[in-house]
Amino acid sequence: MDVKEVEYLERGTEFKPLRKPSDYYQKVVADDGTIIYRANRPAVRELANARMEVVRQVALAGGNVHTAGLDLSDQVEAFFMSVPPEALAEIYGCLAQEMEAIAATLNEEADKVEAEVERQGLAAEQIGTAIGAVILFSLVFFFLSNT
Repeated sequence: MDVKEVEYLERGTEFKPLRKPSDYYQKVVADDGTIIYRANRPAVRELANARMEVVRQVALAGGNVHTAGLDLSDQVEAFFMSVPPEALAEIYGCLAQEMEAIAATLNEEADKVEAEVERQGLAAEQIGTAIGAVILFSLVFFFLSNT
């Protein structure tokens, strides 16, 4: 991607919801008449995954993922302006959990890659040690056979 495309991704990161704000929570009336709001986890999970995908695209393009993340947060906040504060607290709490789960998954994948690289590095080191031992043995054998 060229610089203009990266700049567009950074400035043009746009939150395009597939749902209405009210689809991200449920309103429940308790027996005593108290209104309780609950986040719709599958919808919030979709939102978290979509947000991470945009950030991933910015990263792949060499853009600034931090500013892209801030831009997306601002857009999500604006999208949820009409949501009752109690529902919003539930949505954001659920969104934080989902983002944590995504981060944990990414960390696990990174750990696997790191372990594989380390394993390959050890294998290469062992091969190098074996080659060094063969060369040393050959030199010793050569010197001993010439004496």
